[in-house]
Amino acid sequence: MRNKFLKTLLLMLVAFFAIVLVGCGTNEPEKKDDPIDNNGGDNNGGENNGGQTVDKGTYTIKVVDYDGKEIGNKTIEVGKYENVYLALQGEFKTVGSIGDYGAWLVSINDSLCDSNWSLMFYENGQQSTNTCDKVAPVKDAVYEFKNECWAAVDYGYGASFDEIDVLLDKVIYNYVKTTLKEVVEGTKTYTGSTYWEMLFIDLFKRAGYTASMVDYKFSSELAAEIEAVDVSTLEGANIGKYYSHAKALGKVAEGFASAYETKLSAVESWNDWVTPFVVFPAKDLNSTNEKLAVLASEAITGDTTWGPDGNLWKLTAQALFADRSEALDLKSYVDTWDSKSQYGTNTSNAIVLLAASALNQDVRDTEKFGKFTYNEKEYDYLAYMFAKFYSEDLGLMKVTEADTATNASTNQIYCGLLAYKVMRDSKKAANIFGTAYEAPTAE
Repeated sequence: MRNKFLKTLLLMLVAFFAIVLVGCGTNEPEKKDDPIDNNGGDNNGGENNGGQTVDKGTYTIKVVDYDGKEIGNKTIEVGKYENVYLALQGEFKTVGSIGDYGAWLVSINDSLCDSNWSLMFYENGQQSTNTCDKVAPVKDAVYEFKNECWAAVDYGYGASFDEIDVLLDKVIYNYVKTTLKEVVEGTKTYTGSTYWEMLFIDLFKRAGYTASMVDYKFSSELAAEIEAVDVSTLEGANIGKYYSHAKALGKVAEGFASAYETKLSAVESWNDWVTPFVVFPAKDLNSTNEKLAVLASEAITGDTTWGPDGNLWKLTAQALFADRSEALDLKSYVDTWDSKSQYGTNTSNAIVLLAASALNQDVRDTEKFGKFTYNEKEYDYLAYMFAKFYSEDLGLMKVTEADTATNASTNQIYCGLLAYKVMRDSKKAANIFGTAYEAPTAE
């Protein structure tokens, strides 16, 4: 028993000294791991392999907007991000989220946001079958995000849009990004023709398109002039010119509503082109002036001094307050314009679009409106307009000699195009001058 006890004691002493030797047998500092970044990669983008750094390589992410222009291009080290979506978040101005079906991208680097368009994901030139959050970047790969019109893609049951629909969207957004911005930010007075730009901005926002795209900076000169206006002195078209600018600036005078009611009550007839410019503030002001009811019920007897489109101004104004269903005789308008070249401008064509959209009538319906010939080819009305007035070099509508010669307001054409787009997208009447009339729903 005594021998057994001594053996046990001896084994315990041996174990104790072994532990001491292991714990104290070195004076070297504790070895630390190499520093790594927050994404689990090496601090130098490489890989430590037996003391040697191995280059993991790089990949590229490109972003192409609706107009085919590249708005983003970055080369990124493999391993810095776990997947392509995280790379977008880390390297680009990205608006998006992860949902039940993967990454949903709204915009990258302020790319176009429109319900008809979406950012398509490509891997090495081929459209990916995965969402970008499911793809781990690999060496030498090229990942592209292209803003494309999904509505023009045939998914087996026919595409919603054709090339004219796509062109319409492109022209409108080209205008928003270039000409519209330049004109608005350079405007110093409300008495010119820039009321069209203000009406465009108003409808663009009312339709729910990306408001930030048209949040331009107005000049201090324009703001000062608007604030100095004596609204009781406004007459005719200047009522609409003032109101469209003042509304855009958020500077409508407190006394405008009462002064406006006085002007409405004094109206003797609604037969000239200024009618919509006089009446459209009534929609915002919820006016119940009896003169509006008179306008809504009258027949089309507009002034045609400047061409057959004159009566369409009145019809567009009437459509703000009543359900008008007149069939537009586009053939007679076009035939007259072709015989009087000074009227065959994109400005004249614009009022047709404004009136038709206010009546919720699609000018592309060839059964209803027929076909129109240009350079020996037949088109629907909207395609005819693009064939005649679109400049591929500019990506915009051309300023014709007739427009320039008559000092016509060519910015009007974009209001017509926007009104058509809003009608097409919403499948409801769209009026550039305000919320289109909608018949009460039967209970």
